[in-house]
Amino acid sequence: MRLLLYTLVKKRISFFAVSIRLYGSQDCEDIQTKVMITLFGLFAEIERKLISMRTREALAAAKAAGKKLGRPKGILGKSRLDNQREEIIRLLALSVPKTIIARITGVDRSTIYHFITSRGLS
Repeated sequence: MRLLLYTLVKKRISFFAVSIRLYGSQDCEDIQTKVMITLFGLFAEIERKLISMRTREALAAAKAAGKKLGRPKGILGKSRLDNQREEIIRLLALSVPKTIIARITGVDRSTIYHFITSRGLS
């Protein structure tokens, strides 16, 4: 393995270790194998920290530039109650309880509450 890595480095070829499998107890006791595993783990940890640091710096720069971060506020999605909107407004005007409106429209009570508050009907 050492010769292979040396050849890759000499030819300026990037090497990414996805997974290392060791078979038998002799491999695990070999000092070179332990050193290689430790180095690969160290390199992976350093790379994760560098990626995290670059991400934080990029987010801070974007925020300093005035860019709004995070998921944009979405528009209201289509609801199965949209076609019954006028009836719901009429029932609310008659002071019919929301639980009864939910039964009439055939949806759960929480669905009717969400529909009414998200559409500003109350």
